[in-house]
Amino acid sequence: MNMPQKEAYGAQPPIELLRQWIDHGYWYDKKDTTKLEIIDLLFVSAMLPPGGGRNYISGRLIRHMNIISTDSFEDSTLMKIFCSIVDWQFSKGYDTNIVRMTKCQIDVGQCQNDVHLVLWAIGKTTFGYYLQWVEMTVWRIYEKVTKFMFQLLVDGTLQVYKQSIATFLPIPAKSHYVFNLRDFARVIRGVLLVPASHLADPEKLIRLWIHESYRVFYDRLIDNSDRKVFFEIMNKYCYESMRQRMEKMLTNFIPPEDDSLKDDHIRNLFFGNYMEPDADPKIYDEVSDFDSLVKKMEYYLDEYNLMTKRPMNLVMFKFAIEHISRISRVLAQDNGHALLVGIGGSGRKSNTHLAAFMAGMECFQVEITKSYGRSEWIEDLKALLKKTGLEGKPTVFLFSDTQVKSESFIEDISILLNTGDVPNLFPADEKAEILEGIQEKAKTVGKKIEPTTLALYNYFIERVRVNLHIVLAFSPIGSSFRNRLNMFPSLINCCIINWFTAWPMDALEKVAYYYLKNLEIEDSMKSKCVNICKYFHGSIRDISERYYSILKRHNYVTPTSYIELILTFLDLYKAKVQDINKLISRYAVGLEKLDFASSQVAVMQNELTALHPQLVETSEQTEKLMIKIEQDTIVVEAKKEIVGADEALANEAAAAAQAIKDDCESDLAEAIPALESAISALNTLKPADITVVKAMKNPPTGVKLVMEAICVMKGIKPERKPDPSGSGKMIEDYWASSLKLLVIFLTSFIFYLKFNRFIPDRDFRPEKIKIASNACEGLCKWVLAMEVYDRVIKIVAPKKAKLAEAESELATQMDKLNEKRAQLQEVTDKLQALNDEFAAMTKKKKDLEDNIQLCTQKLFRAEKLIGGLGGEKSRWSELAEMLQGQLKDIIGDVLLSAGVVAYLGAFTVDFRQYSLCYHQALYVTIAGQANKWIKNMEKSNNLAVVKLTDANYMKVLENGITLGVPVLLENVGEEIEANLEPILLKQTYKEANIEYLKVGDNAVVYNKEFKFYITTRLRNPHYLPEVAVKVTLLNFMITPLGLQDQLLGILVAKERPDLEEKKNELILESANNKKLLKELEDKILEVLSMSKGNILEDETALQILTSSKTLSEEIQAKQEVAAATEVEIDTARNEYKPVSQHSSVLFFCISELASIDPMYQYSLLWFIHLYNQSIINSAKSDELDKRLMNLNEYFTKIIYENVCRSLFVKHKLIFSFTLCIGILSSLGMIKEDVLTFLLTGGVALDNPYPNPDDSWLSDKSWNEIVQASSLNSLSGLHSSLSKYPYLWRDYFMSSSPQSDKCPEPFADVKGLEKLVILRCLRPDKVVPGVQFDLAGSYNDSNCYTPLIFILSPGADPMAGLMKFAESLELVGEMIQTISLGQGQGPVAESMIKQGINLGNWVVLQNCHLAESWMRKLENICDDVIVQETTHERFRLWLTSYPSDAFPVSILQNGVKMTNEPPKGMKANLLRSYTNDPISDPDFFNACNKTKEWQHLLFGLCFFHAVVQERRNFGPLGWNIPYEFNESDLRISVMQLQIFLNDYKEVPYEALTYLTGECNYGGRVTDDKDRRLLLSLLSLVYTEEIISDPDYTFSSIKVYHVPPKPTIEGCIEFIKELPLITSPDVYGLHENADISKDIQETQKILGGVLLTQTQISVSTAGGESGEIVIELAIDILNKLPKQYNMEAVAERYPVLYSNSMNTVLRQELVRFNQLIADIKVTLTDVQRAIKGIIVLSPELEEVYKSLLMGKVPSAWAKKSYPSLKPLGSYVADLLARLSFFQKWIDTGAPVIYWISGFYFTQSFLTGVMQNYARKYKIPIDNLVFQYEITDFVIESEESPDSGEYCKGLFLEGARWNRETRQLEESFSRTLHDVVPVIWLKPTLKEKYVLKDCYECPVYKTSARRGILSTTGHSTNFVMFIDIPSSVHQNHWINRGVACLCQLDN
Repeated sequence: MNMPQKEAYGAQPPIELLRQWIDHGYWYDKKDTTKLEIIDLLFVSAMLPPGGGRNYISGRLIRHMNIISTDSFEDSTLMKIFCSIVDWQFSKGYDTNIVRMTKCQIDVGQCQNDVHLVLWAIGKTTFGYYLQWVEMTVWRIYEKVTKFMFQLLVDGTLQVYKQSIATFLPIPAKSHYVFNLRDFARVIRGVLLVPASHLADPEKLIRLWIHESYRVFYDRLIDNSDRKVFFEIMNKYCYESMRQRMEKMLTNFIPPEDDSLKDDHIRNLFFGNYMEPDADPKIYDEVSDFDSLVKKMEYYLDEYNLMTKRPMNLVMFKFAIEHISRISRVLAQDNGHALLVGIGGSGRKSNTHLAAFMAGMECFQVEITKSYGRSEWIEDLKALLKKTGLEGKPTVFLFSDTQVKSESFIEDISILLNTGDVPNLFPADEKAEILEGIQEKAKTVGKKIEPTTLALYNYFIERVRVNLHIVLAFSPIGSSFRNRLNMFPSLINCCIINWFTAWPMDALEKVAYYYLKNLEIEDSMKSKCVNICKYFHGSIRDISERYYSILKRHNYVTPTSYIELILTFLDLYKAKVQDINKLISRYAVGLEKLDFASSQVAVMQNELTALHPQLVETSEQTEKLMIKIEQDTIVVEAKKEIVGADEALANEAAAAAQAIKDDCESDLAEAIPALESAISALNTLKPADITVVKAMKNPPTGVKLVMEAICVMKGIKPERKPDPSGSGKMIEDYWASSLKLLVIFLTSFIFYLKFNRFIPDRDFRPEKIKIASNACEGLCKWVLAMEVYDRVIKIVAPKKAKLAEAESELATQMDKLNEKRAQLQEVTDKLQALNDEFAAMTKKKKDLEDNIQLCTQKLFRAEKLIGGLGGEKSRWSELAEMLQGQLKDIIGDVLLSAGVVAYLGAFTVDFRQYSLCYHQALYVTIAGQANKWIKNMEKSNNLAVVKLTDANYMKVLENGITLGVPVLLENVGEEIEANLEPILLKQTYKEANIEYLKVGDNAVVYNKEFKFYITTRLRNPHYLPEVAVKVTLLNFMITPLGLQDQLLGILVAKERPDLEEKKNELILESANNKKLLKELEDKILEVLSMSKGNILEDETALQILTSSKTLSEEIQAKQEVAAATEVEIDTARNEYKPVSQHSSVLFFCISELASIDPMYQYSLLWFIHLYNQSIINSAKSDELDKRLMNLNEYFTKIIYENVCRSLFVKHKLIFSFTLCIGILSSLGMIKEDVLTFLLTGGVALDNPYPNPDDSWLSDKSWNEIVQASSLNSLSGLHSSLSKYPYLWRDYFMSSSPQSDKCPEPFADVKGLEKLVILRCLRPDKVVPGVQFDLAGSYNDSNCYTPLIFILSPGADPMAGLMKFAESLELVGEMIQTISLGQGQGPVAESMIKQGINLGNWVVLQNCHLAESWMRKLENICDDVIVQETTHERFRLWLTSYPSDAFPVSILQNGVKMTNEPPKGMKANLLRSYTNDPISDPDFFNACNKTKEWQHLLFGLCFFHAVVQERRNFGPLGWNIPYEFNESDLRISVMQLQIFLNDYKEVPYEALTYLTGECNYGGRVTDDKDRRLLLSLLSLVYTEEIISDPDYTFSSIKVYHVPPKPTIEGCIEFIKELPLITSPDVYGLHENADISKDIQETQKILGGVLLTQTQISVSTAGGESGEIVIELAIDILNKLPKQYNMEAVAERYPVLYSNSMNTVLRQELVRFNQLIADIKVTLTDVQRAIKGIIVLSPELEEVYKSLLMGKVPSAWAKKSYPSLKPLGSYVADLLARLSFFQKWIDTGAPVIYWISGFYFTQSFLTGVMQNYARKYKIPIDNLVFQYEITDFVIESEESPDSGEYCKGLFLEGARWNRETRQLEESFSRTLHDVVPVIWLKPTLKEKYVLKDCYECPVYKTSARRGILSTTGHSTNFVMFIDIPSSVHQNHWINRGVACLCQLDN
């Protein structure tokens, strides 16, 4: 109940709501404010004791409660609880060995000792005594015999639990070291996971206990020292409680090389339920073989990767397996939840995914998108609870801290961990659906539940708790983790914590070997590579720490970086080896071809010699053959003629025979189809059809007709029989005959020609016959077909006979013809053989001729090739040899390169160089260099550029992913949008062999050509490991050397365009020539390697080689000339280097200003623009040295002016100093040790030297002098000061020590050394600026450059801006202004768009109030306001207070101006006279009282300057620093003119009232400040300013009304005023400058220190925690006990006559409360540092305050006001307590220490009350009369009336003890002790006010107070009247006051 945080005023809103209900019984409905009465409710709450992050509950609530305090359980109680559980479990069928152990486990050795003790007792004692000893000893033995094993088990767990609580304390760095009874129970539950069937060995039980204890307590430990301590704890209690040595139980885990058991060996002890994947149920058992475990894990991983869209490439090394096993163990337990703590990339999520898969559970994660919020979170939680509770699916909810969009998410998870539910998650309708569904589920599983809403919902939650396992993946980096653990204890209580440490060496080694396993190198080399990888990973951690300590830049080394290193190495090695081998191959082929050409020359010469005789012989043989062929050709031709004639005759005979044949065939064409038709008709008949016809007794006519035709055709005769019609005739009956025929019809038939008579019969048609019989239809068709065939065949037969005759004749002729043809063929073949022989001989001759020609050409080409490329041979040989060497060394080179890529991207150049002993990229770029580089590089690839502010940026990304187009995302912050995560992690998956990537809700096709670049403009972004593992961080910040080169190019291009042009031409030409040479060499080698066969036969190849070589030689010659020319040009260019170096230094000085204020950001483009301007505008000179000096001076001046314009006055000197240091450092004129001391004051050490003169030299100054003496250049400084203290005193007392010389031997010291001496002695003199120029800023701007006013209190640039606009004739609608705030963004955007088109000015005021719209403004400035579309007159003016939310890009590219009140009287007056309305001649001359007007106006401006400048003096100037601004002056000036014009006489009273009470006074809230304001105004609104020509505003006579008070006269007069104004001008004493200047010095040195990143401030002493503990103990030892109020009340009762008793008692109550609070916080902070309690935010503030020597705010809330540092505060508190103790002990003091009172007003009231009661006067009639006495400290007796008091300090003046009046302070004496004051109560009417100053008394020097509940100010005490010889306005102006205490 006390967990809710307290708000600003100490209340706890949830507690107050509870209290409201308990008090009143109702709440209010927020919607309609109706009462909600809650009845019949019993309220029960619980809480831990207050302290350590837990708050005290309001007594207003506690009073309603019955409070029951529950102490921690005693050991016996815990033993009873857990022994019962274990006993119950072991009684369920466990092995007899285990059961036996649970019954009688005896320490035999101890029993033997006990028996010996009994025997000794028998021998040594009397009988009675002996019996007593025996009884006692036997009882001890009995106890041991009956001690069960399970009791030992529980006892061991108890001892480990208690020891862990005592040893591992939740110190701030280990805030999760919180143990409770749940941890005890987890060990016991873990032991009970192994069933009886798998627990037979007693030793296994002990191993199980060790394993479970390790998992619960050990897995959360964060360092090796804690782990070793826990190992010792286990070792101890394993023996003491379990009576077994742990080493004996774990002997198998000790490797041969080790003698004893070590902590690391226990890593091999595994228990889990994952060794049998298909088992049901899965058994939790010991894993005996680690190799089997590895294989099983790899099996699970393979299975997982087969089933998921996002496979994981994991290496199963021991470290990973350990964590997977641990997570599996948690998931195996009921209600098991895990908190995995480790940096991003350590494997938390991948291990959880695999463990969930192994357990058969679904892994549920929320998908964070850009718009993800509370409503989406609620929907995800609903889905999760329905999945687990309704569907009953075992689910792991994996949630990481990167998904925490709101802390309410953690709160919901905390509740879910505790209860399994989130209150009010489901609305009524959804809840009803759940209850309906859960009722069905209950019926399904046979569970009987009451059908009530509560019972059903409880069952739903019960199922959720059974099925839901929450796994939280948190990072320990930063304070978020600790804060969340403090706020939500359930994260510890309900989760088993698993701390992911950095990967151990064996893990790094296993991973490296896994990835390098396929690398084809020797094993020894592979081993070396692994060692180097491990070394890289370890060394980068150290470098990252150094990087942070020096530059305050973060870099994290993660396992992902290590894998990146190895993968990069593999990719690079593969690519480089391939490239080198390719090159070697090409050179080798080239060399081979050249060697071949050389070897072929002699061969070809011999060949030519041998070929000539062969050619002559072949020519002769060819001529002889030619003659023989001519003769044989004549014979062949004669034969051809004879054969031709015979062939003609044979052809005629063949033609005749063919004609006859054609005629026969045409006739047969009719018969053949008929025959085929007949056969087919016959084929349709089946035996069954014939049987049907045979069976007919009286067949139809058609059947008879068909059968008759068949019989006729077959030649079967009819039978004769009587006519059945009765005619008496005999008729022919074919039916009987046909029946006989049918028996054999289908097998044969005889063709007869007697059936022609049937054909004409119309009834003899198939279609008619079909009616009678189907069978006869076929027969009918057959008969008709046979008739056609018969008819045709009779005509064809004669023609066939004629054909046979013709063919016979033809055959005879053909035989003769063939005989003659054979003769012709024989002759022709002979001729062809001769021709073939001739062709062969001719070819042979041609071949010989070609061969001779080719040989000649090859000989020529070989000589040419050797001559042309012979020179390359040696070079190629060298290159090939060098590449072979490279190939041997490449593995080291590539490994180093991979290390650079994987680890060094985030470092600056210096650190990359120091460290030198394929991902998306995120570039850190301050000057926009990365953006420019990426855009140039990817220009040809259609780079898409987007920002997070673009509405369609995700669409552009999706298109880029699909099309393979590169995308650049610009200007991201420190957090990367969650919806980019799938892209950054490349979470692709395959479907149908196509690779997809899910972006948001869309699945897009993934193109491997896609590249993603991200850039940020943040100077020093802190990217957590969670971001770093997703991207490759590249630090792209510009380097001094790079910038120098860039600036040199710009300068030479302007100064010597001829040189730069020639240089650029040479660079391009050289690059082009090198490219051509490379291409030519590549071409030559390519031609040589691509040439097939003999290179000497390839004419084209040789031509290419020849031309390439010629061109190569020409280019080589050009290169030599160019190189010589380039040297000449570089020599000439380098003469300009001093300017580029100087300018580069200026840029880096400017870039560090952002460390001081986030608004001070400047882009490289802006810098280069000014650089170009300075080159153009600086004085020219023909002398180079003079010109360089002019350039440096002018550019330094223009940079200084432009930057100063954008700096606040307080930072201008810091910038000057930084610039000076930067320039001198670049020239080697700065000693780093001296600079470091000046800025930091050195490290405080014990000072062994005594202070030589403490009358003027403070201990602080003396300590610093001693430290400064350690500097070489100031060696002996402390000796000089000790030797000549009087000389150094004179130097110290000087009004201008900065100008005076130091005493010898340091008279010649100057520069930084002089400043160091001033810092030690006179810090107020270690400390002039540039005006705000609106027109100059405008001239530096353009239409697309925003102009930014950086605001400060009291500054309003609008009036000046409006006047400036008028001067440019911009009036009315042409200048539009809007003050940004809620809902004004769209209006402003509309104004800008309109302004861009019309050329208006747009002024957006107060940008700091619209932080959420700043991104949109950045987008408008980058993408909308562009040069091409913006009207040239358009300007965007922005005003803003310094804000981190203001866009960096606008700051870097915009023109910045600070508009604040000028510093100094001179600047203030000048500004007033040059600003509207005074600077307007029409207005200035519009007054009819010229003299009065001009004099009073100057006086008013002087007054305005005074009230502004007094703010610089702190409380001396004003109690409250009011924001007086130009508008106050403007309205007062206008009123002055109106009143002078309207009145005859000057109305001083009216003017004073309006100006002092209204215009300026309207801002004043403090009555003392109002008094001061009117006093200052009386100096200028006075008659004397007009009437007295010698009237001056101060004792410094130069400040008066100018002799010529016109505008011009006043400005001239003001310009002549001193630059440095004395405090007297502002009414203050000269001492006022001291504290102001000291404060200013500290600010300046602190500011400069921020810009010097190379200097780190170190603190002396030990660890901060130890320092705070020592300090707390010291303070506690000094603090007395609280006052005994009862004793005080008895001694000092409440008396009417003595109110001081009441004052005392009230004061003691307050101090008692303060003492109690201080003691509690000091005790708690010690306990928190030691880890006994949690370090809450309140205690953390106490811790930090003590460390820094400040008073903690927890004390300040309960304390009296004090500005003292911690040491002085404690001393002051002890003095106050001592004062009151003395009062208690010895009675009321004679002189009261007024400063010692907590509530001073009560003491004053007590004094007045005593007087009023003594003299019976109404207290309201009394006032105090103050008399300053002569005694300073003590008085022997009390006054008759009133009281003496002491303890006041006078500031701004001093009390002159001789004249007894107020006088000016002594120089350098800031405070004067006021003597004892007599407070004399006096009747008001008798009190006479003499010449005195009514001096305010304050408790502290801050003076400013607020109204407390008592009605008094928390700071102001009273006014006291101090005698004075001058008017009190003088002291009012001086700021004189009395203080109850000083600040030190």
